[in-house]
Amino acid sequence: MTFVRHVVCLSLLLGGIVMSAEPVAVVINDRTDYRGELILKAGSREVGKVSLKGSGTDIVVAKFAWPDGATAASVSGELRFTHYKKGPQVARGSHEWQVVDIAPLTKPLRDNSLLIAERLKRFVVAQQAFEAKHTKLIDGVSRVLELTGERSPQADIVAAEKRLGFALPAEHIRLLEDCGAFLVDDSAMLPAKSLKNAFDQMLLDWETPRAELDKLPAETQALLKTTVLLFTEVGDGYGGWLYQPPQTPSDKPSFWWIHQDDITRPRRLKNQDGSLKNYSQALLWLLTQQVIERYDDGPVESVFVDRSSPAKLKYRLIPDSRSELRADLRLDWNEFE
Repeated sequence: MTFVRHVVCLSLLLGGIVMSAEPVAVVINDRTDYRGELILKAGSREVGKVSLKGSGTDIVVAKFAWPDGATAASVSGELRFTHYKKGPQVARGSHEWQVVDIAPLTKPLRDNSLLIAERLKRFVVAQQAFEAKHTKLIDGVSRVLELTGERSPQADIVAAEKRLGFALPAEHIRLLEDCGAFLVDDSAMLPAKSLKNAFDQMLLDWETPRAELDKLPAETQALLKTTVLLFTEVGDGYGGWLYQPPQTPSDKPSFWWIHQDDITRPRRLKNQDGSLKNYSQALLWLLTQQVIERYDDGPVESVFVDRSSPAKLKYRLIPDSRSELRADLRLDWNEFE
């Protein structure tokens, strides 16, 4: 399916988190090849209207509070644009998404009163209930968290920390001891006996040629040699979740995400306020990427909300290149907290 890259960013705050009287902000990029008028609804309530004039700038469509009990969102109107092959086109009509609340999945992972292993066990139960409720939504995209991986004895953890030259996060030790190296399809958390610096892990476990690693910029090599790969994603190439201890007395622990395809652009995991994610926040981010986000690729037209989120939820609306107005309203999962 070909998409015209017309972006709408939508920030939502739902549930009992107080930020402002207008916690939803909708912004549309008024691209130079677009003309028309669009109306946004949350539930049955019209919350904004925008005229597209091809200014090439971002336009605020609406600021509003998400209506209680809303089970759908929609966009309607007329959008004129230029298709890269077909030339001038007009899309008319309306498009609706069902609202799917993922709070039942995220609440256990945010419950700091529970040990990590218990949070994961409750997440597994919550995922089973969620998938039983949304059978059509999950068709072909479900990725189940399995707590069947190898547990790490204390001796393996001590040996791993000796190899690394630094201590592992206390929460991660509890996870490896009490819960084990969990699995998500072919991707997996790594047991303590497999832990070494990320440079060596890429060389030995990912089987990256040494010549390729030696070509990496000095700063990338330095990062890999001062971090440990905790989780390996197996998919279109390898990806990995890294932990880095403080590098200076004033520094804080960091978590990173890397992928083979853009290894020179590692992502340091941060919250929307710029602070570094702690272990619990980084683990939530990881499981969101590996498990929850996959539902967004399902066959049901949906918009995902989290009524327990402590932060803004940001979305993109991407219209499809058809004569009938259709679009994808997608949560920015990378910014999810």
